[in-house]
Amino acid sequence: MSNLLDVLLIADAMPVEPVKNYLHLTLLTMGLLALVTTIWWQTDKESYEEVTEELPITAFEKLEVWGMLNVLVSDGPTYSLTARGSRQAIQNVKVRQRGKWLKMGSGFFFWHRQYDLLLTLTTPNLSKLDVSGACTVQLSGFRELPALDIDITGASNVSLEGEAQLLNIDITGASRLSLIGRGSILAADLTGASTLHALQYPVEEATVEVTGACTAQIYATRILKAEATGASKVHYQGEPSVHFESSGAGSIKKV
Repeated sequence: MSNLLDVLLIADAMPVEPVKNYLHLTLLTMGLLALVTTIWWQTDKESYEEVTEELPITAFEKLEVWGMLNVLVSDGPTYSLTARGSRQAIQNVKVRQRGKWLKMGSGFFFWHRQYDLLLTLTTPNLSKLDVSGACTVQLSGFRELPALDIDITGASNVSLEGEAQLLNIDITGASRLSLIGRGSILAADLTGASTLHALQYPVEEATVEVTGACTAQIYATRILKAEATGASKVHYQGEPSVHFESSGAGSIKKV
């Protein structure tokens, strides 16, 4: 009994000030934590809000797109580039110019919803397009281009609505190119598991080489030169003079 009284007397004799200080420190820490959390949440929320920004560019003739971008390229009297998407996604876009080249790219920032980003590019002139990665690129409104080179690698999806007297195409990987319009001469080289849809792009002369497991659909009115190796296929429309070579299971067919 005496021991219990001694303990109670000691506890009663402990100073109150340290306890108050501890409680004050705890409350202050919790308040600061709540404030930091609120600021972080607000900042993170703002970084994902959709905005539209004008990105400065100057004149160019050649365009390179890489990474994981969605780009709409249209014919117009001036050079302009507009980005629409989250602030974070726009900040992740890299745009630089070297000589006649305009280069745009991004990493695979799934966390930052890069797939919601749309880049709209206007240019009065385009002679070359290089696309790599997993991009989606649409070209529209181009008329009477003297020549256009299109190189695609990776798993990209590219479409062209327009006219070019000479169209050179090189596709590697598992990419797809769709053409709508018309031209004079088309030369295409496909490797891997790529696809070329050009039945709505009639040309006078077409030269096509497909290797691997590719498919090329061509509309030629005068001359078609085709070579297919592996399990590749060439489908064509029109009434051209056909010169065809194949090896393996390569084939050509009028559709």
